[in-house]
Amino acid sequence: MQSLRLLPQRAVTAVGSVRVSASPVPSLGPASLRYSGAATPRLIVSNDLRSHGSSFFHTVSTLRQSSETEQTAGPLWKTPRTMPMDKYEYLSDVWRDGIFDNKVVFCTGGAGSICSAQVRAMVHLGANACIIGRNVEKTENMAKDIATARKGARVLGLGAVDVRKPEALAAAAERCAKELGSIDFVIAGAAGNFLATMDQISSNALKSVMEIDVLGSYNTLKATLPYLVESAEKYKVDGKTRPKAGTGGRIIFVSATLHYAGTPLQSHVSIAKAGVDAMSVSVAIEQGPKGITSNVIAPGPIAGTEGMARLSTDDSRRETRRQIPAQRMGYVKEIADATIYLFSDAGNFVNGETIVVDGGAWHTSSIDSGAFKYPDFLLSGETVTGVAGMKKSKL
Repeated sequence: MQSLRLLPQRAVTAVGSVRVSASPVPSLGPASLRYSGAATPRLIVSNDLRSHGSSFFHTVSTLRQSSETEQTAGPLWKTPRTMPMDKYEYLSDVWRDGIFDNKVVFCTGGAGSICSAQVRAMVHLGANACIIGRNVEKTENMAKDIATARKGARVLGLGAVDVRKPEALAAAAERCAKELGSIDFVIAGAAGNFLATMDQISSNALKSVMEIDVLGSYNTLKATLPYLVESAEKYKVDGKTRPKAGTGGRIIFVSATLHYAGTPLQSHVSIAKAGVDAMSVSVAIEQGPKGITSNVIAPGPIAGTEGMARLSTDDSRRETRRQIPAQRMGYVKEIADATIYLFSDAGNFVNGETIVVDGGAWHTSSIDSGAFKYPDFLLSGETVTGVAGMKKSKL
């Protein structure tokens, strides 16, 4: 989930036929949000929203991604590859090949831009994988795509799995363990999102987000926990001796930074992700004595993702980059690197924590003040003038 400088309040995107509202948005009624099966925001407009009239929407024929206005790491979410992706697009060079040999990663939302990069990095470094999603074709195609990361890799793509249904996830976990031999690592990345103010969101719409993000993450944990406990017992680490067979028994929840300082049009996701963060800490405390580690990765604005393309404009992306201290958006490989860190021997003593990968973006959420525009004012070397509270340094 990306932390964005969002679209104007009057705009809400709808994905499917790809429509964008040009008028104030009525309250979102039942079934307005549908699960995307990926860690990227997606909104399907329900009949009650369409009933406000055909003039309510205008069709967007393309999602423009100008090379001058959008930093991208490639359209990772558009077309499955038949040839391996260049390694540096999804993984830094610091990791040793084979560190996840004979291990299995289970990922919900695995067909999404960010989660697929996380899994691809794991596969490149030796793991086999099982990715979960609602869309059968998209999930199966992405599994084939990810498998190109390493010769001989096995990647299962299990579509038609709804994270809101415990029995569906339990069956998927059982199949994964049966066909691949185990589940050693879990990434809970399924999410849903749209843009709307609180007065425009019905209780059912909020419930849908909570069910996908919070309940879906909980169901993922419940379905895979027995396998994680078994893996943690098998691959014990003490921090003193080198693990001969690597690590296991670890889960990462993919969250966001939207709730840290408050983000307009994203109250529903903020509420849900705060719940996910709390869940991860509870898992760490309760399951830590069994060898489990549970952590959160909170991505900031990540270029080249489906969510960034569908929930922002060229202008808002420029504004987003300006307010990031790094002066750029992130790349999916930077999320993947954080994943490898937490799952590898390097992350043995990290538990119950949140790793924010956003270039410092959320810290600047309220930093602009009138004429003092970040970072231009700091880089100019000028002193503050024209305000009663100005002070000249004597140093």
